[in-house]
Amino acid sequence: MHDLAQYISREFCIRVEDDKVQEISENTHHSLAFCRTFDRLVVFKRFEALAKIKGWREMPSHISTLKSLQKLSNFIVGQKGGSRIGELGELSDIGGRLEISEMQNVECARDALRANMKDKRHLDELSLAWRDEGTNDVIQSGVLNNLQPHPNLKQLTIAGYPGVAFPDWIGGGSSLSNLVTLLLWTCENCSSLPPLGQLPSLKHLSISGLKGVERVGREFYGDASSSIASKPSFPFLQTLRFDRMDNWEQWLCCGCEFHRLQELYIKKCPKLTGKLPEELPSLKKLEIDGCRGLLVASLQVPAIRELKMVGILTKVFAGVIISQRSKGRLTTESQRKSIRSQIARISGH
Repeated sequence: MHDLAQYISREFCIRVEDDKVQEISENTHHSLAFCRTFDRLVVFKRFEALAKIKGWREMPSHISTLKSLQKLSNFIVGQKGGSRIGELGELSDIGGRLEISEMQNVECARDALRANMKDKRHLDELSLAWRDEGTNDVIQSGVLNNLQPHPNLKQLTIAGYPGVAFPDWIGGGSSLSNLVTLLLWTCENCSSLPPLGQLPSLKHLSISGLKGVERVGREFYGDASSSIASKPSFPFLQTLRFDRMDNWEQWLCCGCEFHRLQELYIKKCPKLTGKLPEELPSLKKLEIDGCRGLLVASLQVPAIRELKMVGILTKVFAGVIISQRSKGRLTTESQRKSIRSQIARISGH
């Protein structure tokens, strides 16, 4: 009888023993974490077993009581009656990487403030993920505003955010002074970018699926305000990626940014017209795909090694300045021949 009951219940109940990881059935309703040691502080310092299991739809109840928790890779915000984001406020020692998913279930900005993200000094990476389920953009704007992380954070991902604007702490130099990598994905209602040029440690920036953005200008560099106009923009940026910006039409450049940029990717931005930044002295890799109206005339890329142009008119390529040394280092022979033939047409040979 015991074996039969165990067989029948295994789809609905799981038992995690000593950090062993297993799959969870969609029918699972209950879980039990079991460790052979009875020292509660030791048991829950590395509570990774449950975090690694695939298939969780909500967090175990009373997770806020695990005050010595140091590792929690994913926190799932529950629906009404489920785990609230405010429970994270008691977990001041968590570090490494944390993803907070199902953010659309956060019902008020006050609960987000209780998460106390500003005091989580051990976090290196933070990911905030929403799903499109008709959430209130005003409420979610307040939620994100109250989730400002500690300045020690090195990587931030914001995906599916439904608000119409990003909070001031994104792009504030002192708020994210150690941020190295920033990813903004599928924030479709945002109509402008924050002043990311003022992030002093930023090296890698990826912006994808921001369909509401039509213009990228001074606000992007952070010099729209006279109080910070004297600061250089993107002083350490090495990689910049724009992707699936369906309504992006104009990129205004002042000519004093991106001096350390090494890789630039612009893909699937069909309405983008005008010119790229003209002076990119450190650029080694350039990929443009699906941007037929983009002009790259007068582009100065003396250090270029890899160049890929797809879906761009040949005539807009005239005037690109490439050093003789760099031409010999392009990644494929077809690329080298293409560059040579275009340079020959420009010079009339």
